[in-house]
Amino acid sequence: MSHDLATDTAQDHFVLGAGSTKKKTARDYDSVAFYLPYEKAASPEEARKYVFDHFIKLMKDMGLELEDVDSEYEYGVGQPFTHPTCTKLDTNCRYRIRVKEPVVAYAPELLGGYKAWVWSSASTNTPSIAIYDVANFSDLATFNLNQITSNEKAIQASFNLPLNNAFPDWAVQYKTATYNRAPYVLVKGKEYKFEEPK
Repeated sequence: MSHDLATDTAQDHFVLGAGSTKKKTARDYDSVAFYLPYEKAASPEEARKYVFDHFIKLMKDMGLELEDVDSEYEYGVGQPFTHPTCTKLDTNCRYRIRVKEPVVAYAPELLGGYKAWVWSSASTNTPSIAIYDVANFSDLATFNLNQITSNEKAIQASFNLPLNNAFPDWAVQYKTATYNRAPYVLVKGKEYKFEEPK
């Protein structure tokens, strides 16, 4: 792996959006980067399977009854699951796990700077791990925005926040700014704020 790529993925600017237009665009969205220790897998395929299986287990531990689990390590569309929360909301719940081909580089210093299988925006292979809901037909037909928003908040509280809190130590999450909060990076459960350069 080239020195430039290794250096790029090891620096904080992969989430700061500094430099190219592409990175500035990525800064506008929540994102996650994975730095799976190199010794955890013997090949790119094994690394993809390791990450995929890890999140499948997390979701099952959260009580999700996954209806479609295969070994492709990438879903282009959301797959269904069942859970009492989804039944109560009268909505269809979905999950999506997308694990692209990793690159070999190095983790940020905050993670120890070790050699790793890397998925990040700098490597243009950002992973996607998401749980969301699809409003029922009547809400969509009448565009019941209040109910749709209420469902989204319930999904956030029941699934997305617990899932984010259970992310492994080899994950780095970037959270965009909101109306009442500045952007920050989440590493090993600890929040890091950005400081203006002097």
